[in-house]
Amino acid sequence: MGYRAELLLLLIKIPAVYLVLYRFLPPSFENKKFFRLGLQFLLTAAVATAAIYTTWHEVIYPHIYHIDPPAAATNAWVAVFRLLWSSFDILMLLGVASALKLFRMRLGMAEREKQLVEEKLQSELRFLRAQTNPHFLFNTLNNLYHLARKHSD
Repeated sequence: MGYRAELLLLLIKIPAVYLVLYRFLPPSFENKKFFRLGLQFLLTAAVATAAIYTTWHEVIYPHIYHIDPPAAATNAWVAVFRLLWSSFDILMLLGVASALKLFRMRLGMAEREKQLVEEKLQSELRFLRAQTNPHFLFNTLNNLYHLARKHSD
C-alpha cells in the first residue's frame, strides 16, 4: 500500500523538480540572478509542500490507508513543526537534484573551456604554418647554401 502513496506523491514531486532544474536553474545562472532563483526555489517548495500535505490528508489517508487524517494542531508551534517536517522531503529532493544539476553544468563548462583552449592552439598552429611560405623557405635555404660555400673555402 505504501507504494501507491509514493506513486501518487511522485505526481507532485516530479513536476516540482522539473521546474527547478530546467525552468529556473539555467536562466538564473546565465543571468546571475541568484536571489530570484532562491525565491523560485522556495516558492516551488512551498507549493509542492502544500500539494503533498493536501494529498496526504485528502487522498492517501482516507482512500489508500482507509484511516482518518491526523487532527489539526491546536498549538501554533506544533502546526509550524508539522509544516516544516512535511517540507523537509521536498526541500531535500530539490536540493540534491539542484546540486547534481549544478555539478553537471560545471563539468560541461569546464569541458567547453578545455575545447576552446584546444581550438585556440590549433588555430595558432595553422596561422604559424601559413606564415612559412615557399619564398621564405627558398631564401633560408639560399642563405644556408652561401654560408656553407663560404665556410668550405
